Amino acid sequence: PDSPTGLLAAVLQKFSMASNKSYRDLPDGGLNIFTREQILDNVMIYWTTNSITTSMRMYAESFASRHLDLGIDRIPSPVPTCVILAKNDVAVQPPFIIRMKHPNLLRTTILEGGHHLALEIPKQFADDVLASIEEFRKWHKEGKDEL
Repeated sequence: PDSPTGLLAAVLQKFSMASNKSYRDLPDGGLNIFTREQILDNVMIYWTTNSITTSMRMYAESFASRHLDLGIDRIPSPVPTCVILAKNDVAVQPPFIIRMKHPNLLRTTILEGGHHLALEIPKQFADDVLASIEEFRKWHKEGKDEL
């Protein structure tokens, strides 16, 4: 986008569509779950740091055949992992894929919400992150530090 207004339009579209596909049929696009400050903070961070392209690059590269053909996503990672899934996210990995990728999967939670869980349901998200930290501590306490 070549203006803050254009960037705002792009961010509004992403916030609406990535939160819940059904929001596209609502008059406000379901954006009422976010405060104006949350939306404007995101826009201003992207605008003042000139970083929207960098933030979108991750998505473009993740779904590019050049990346997928490397097969990196199929290589298991022994690192202890906790996963929070958003029930309404635009791309959700099935639990069996997550278990294949992360053999030391300590915790998986599915929360109501979309791609912007921390903004949509901040308390539930924070509570789950804290519970995950406890799982990591327990894992290390049990002496499972060796990968």
